[in-house]
Amino acid sequence: MELDKNIIYERLTKKNYSIDKNKLIDIVNYTFDISANIIGDYDFKIPDNNKKMNPLIWEYGHFLFFWENLIIKNLDYNYYNNYILKLNGDYYDSFLISKENRYKYINLLKNKKELNKISNDIKKLILKVIDTNLNSINMYLIMLGCSHQHMHNESFIYSINYYKNLLIENHKNCKFDECFKINKQIEYNYNENIVSEIKLINIKGGGYIQGIDINNNNYFYFDNESPSFKTTIDDFKCSKYPITNWQFIKFVEDGGYDNSNLYSPEGYSCIKNINKKSNNMYMPYNWEYIDGCYYEKVFGKLIKLRYNHPVCVTWYEANAFCKLYNYRMLKEKEWEYMAESNENSNCDYNYPQSVLKERNKNMGVYGLYGNYWEWCEENIYPYDGYIIDPVYREMSYPFFGYKKICKGGAWCIPKFLGTRTYRNSQMPDCNYQFITFRVCN
Repeated sequence: MELDKNIIYERLTKKNYSIDKNKLIDIVNYTFDISANIIGDYDFKIPDNNKKMNPLIWEYGHFLFFWENLIIKNLDYNYYNNYILKLNGDYYDSFLISKENRYKYINLLKNKKELNKISNDIKKLILKVIDTNLNSINMYLIMLGCSHQHMHNESFIYSINYYKNLLIENHKNCKFDECFKINKQIEYNYNENIVSEIKLINIKGGGYIQGIDINNNNYFYFDNESPSFKTTIDDFKCSKYPITNWQFIKFVEDGGYDNSNLYSPEGYSCIKNINKKSNNMYMPYNWEYIDGCYYEKVFGKLIKLRYNHPVCVTWYEANAFCKLYNYRMLKEKEWEYMAESNENSNCDYNYPQSVLKERNKNMGVYGLYGNYWEWCEENIYPYDGYIIDPVYREMSYPFFGYKKICKGGAWCIPKFLGTRTYRNSQMPDCNYQFITFRVCN
């Protein structure tokens, strides 16, 4: 249900959001440039009978619909009436049209040329608002629009990776320099020392403030990050690095996919459906086993498994790994506790990398930020005192109790989204986003 604009403005004013004008201009330009670069390189074709992901032409229209109907409509801006809404929510509102119908009505969607024109018009309007009427309300709305668009920029990237991987024909024809124009995606030093053992770091517990302090904060955050509260962490041990591909080979070869006791009934059914290979082996969805060697699929190329890269798996697989080897998964509050003590921490990555090349160090733990998202043990729930965002009301509440928390960001998101308090979440069967895990006890 939409709120009255006066109520929206009253709530947004209380957020006290502030950002430098030039920085916001840079973020807007960067956001739309990233979208244009991704969209410009892709033909939007989808492999037949493989429609797990959104149609990309729908996704493009969806984030522009978000700009029109949640951002532009609510701007504190006298010239808004000059902008005519062009995208019908019956087709682009993710809560009004199911994924199945996004394909069913694909011929009724705007084409790429039309969407490019709408995107350029929105960008021009937003830059004009920044130049002529940059108040705290408009700052927040514009940052919300950019943040939402970057979620879909990330979705474009992992969707294209997923679709291209479905079309692999012969790994012997792999050419490194043709990998989706991102050569760094498949660069790897196969001569570096393999991180074979899981080293646990002792983390001394203590008290800290979890979440966003809404009374002492002036930067952008989502509703599920607040309010802040005091919490206490017991001493625990955490793996120095995320679990790597090499370490996960042991789980595969120790029969981790065949032991139903490691999974819930739903989880076991899920992994049996999505992880079986043609040779009747089970392994992560993007792996293959050919002539006695493990390979992985990366943007339509089949390359030798990068042993020291974090493994990308579902929550079900991560949890099963922990059970098999007598570990447990990391709790959200433990992740935040470690991330609060930052030593050179940032989320400024452009491609995934070996855990041995991690720049981020927190309490002796490497890689909390920026490489891959990290699964946490819990479902996402609101903090006590949670207040729903007055504009983006579907950001969190429809998913409370269902999705699992992911922390830390990934190589394909902007660094302003890779904050300590940001609470991404995905369904536990998600096997296409760039999400890894680490272990604790």
